Amino acid sequence: MTINKHQSEICGIIGLMIRSIKEIIQTKARRKITKNIAYEFQDFGVRLSQSLGDLKNKSLYIKLSKEVERGILERARDFALGYHKPKSKGKVFMWYLKELRWRDLPDNERTSSH
Repeated sequence: MTINKHQSEICGIIGLMIRSIKEIIQTKARRKITKNIAYEFQDFGVRLSQSLGDLKNKSLYIKLSKEVERGILERARDFALGYHKPKSKGKVFMWYLKELRWRDLPDNERTSSH
């Protein structure tokens, strides 16, 4: 079976339509996630939850990005993303964030129950 020029053009048009539909869906999904963002810390929190693959807890990451120093969050994110085969990058992030914050406490505020 040979494909003539007309059939080839139709296949190309269908390919463009599928690609454009995919782009529309991705754009709508991005807009839905970022619809109510008014501040930079909210954007950082959403991007953090996306990079960790933990969108269901994005409000937690937004809260953390508002209250915790940015450098500590970035160090914990980089650690979680570089961790070898974690079951949950979000859990690794939270564990390492706890470790980083504990290290920064003065000695008199640390407890042995760490």
